Amino acid sequence: MMLAGRQLLLEELSSELQDKLDHLKENRDVVCVQGVIKKSSKYMCQRCGNIEQRLFASFLCKRCSKVCTYCRKCITMGRVSECAVLYLFAGLLK
Repeated sequence: MMLAGRQLLLEELSSELQDKLDHLKENRDVVCVQGVIKKSSKYMCQRCGNIEQRLFASFLCKRCSKVCTYCRKCITMGRVSECAVLYLFAGLLK
């Protein structure tokens, strides 16, 4: 399975891959980052790089039970929000 360069949410990972996450992190085959970050009161999507503030929206999040901001620019790939973790894959996994 080729995952090099992929940026996936936890729910997009197979259960087999989820079981291997700790090992992958230890080997630096995967890096975890916050999906949407806030710098100097401006949001930035870590998946698509969006910084256009009009393309961010807030909602009451079931995951963290808070008002969370998400990126509307890459919503078709799955909702990336402030409390979502993106898994960045560095190399080829088998």
